[in-house]
Amino acid sequence: TIGGDFVRSLDLAKDTKKTTKVIATVILDRLSGLIGMAVILLLACSLDWNLIKQEKIIFASIAFFIGILTFILLVIFNKFVYSRIKRLLYRSGAGKITVIESVHAEMHNLRNHKKIVFKNLLLSIFLQALSPFCMYLISLALGLKIRMLYLFICLPIVAFIALLPISIGGLGVRENAMVSFLGKVGVGEDSAVAMSLLSFSFIVIYAAIGGIIYVFTLHHRRV
Repeated sequence: TIGGDFVRSLDLAKDTKKTTKVIATVILDRLSGLIGMAVILLLACSLDWNLIKQEKIIFASIAFFIGILTFILLVIFNKFVYSRIKRLLYRSGAGKITVIESVHAEMHNLRNHKKIVFKNLLLSIFLQALSPFCMYLISLALGLKIRMLYLFICLPIVAFIALLPISIGGLGVRENAMVSFLGKVGVGEDSAVAMSLLSFSFIVIYAAIGGIIYVFTLHHRRV
């Protein structure tokens, strides 16, 4: 995931010659996905709060995810918080990081395009809702009985954990998280790993299709 962001940043920056704008759009694209995950997660939690209260690990994971996302949003869109972060970056001997300032300015200007932001968030919420639904279909195919609502609670957390750049494509990290969360509702380790790998295989398939389209339309787009 992080590798994909890096590659498209390099490609678009080379093509457009607008590096800061490209980096800002890639970051905001990833951020909109996180916001979509958070919306899905909070809506699901509101429908079954008792489950969250009973499982401390789920509650702690949700609090950590929402906390990190809130902090990122404050850094980007709140001048007071950003000024404090900038002071830490610009301490004596740290030097000026002009790229960070330029990228932040581009992202901050997004507030002037509310319609685009709103449409982007709606699309993001829709896309993020597909993952738990697909996982529910996989569980049915494996003969497992898991409440769909629970998948809407745990999968955004699992997806957030898998984003951490500590493995290739989140492999291993995602499976361990799935075993931990699905074990809370009586799903065995083998079934949880099978669900995770099947879901990942679908991601690989449609990502490969997208990659093929990207490569074969590259020249046409640049012309």
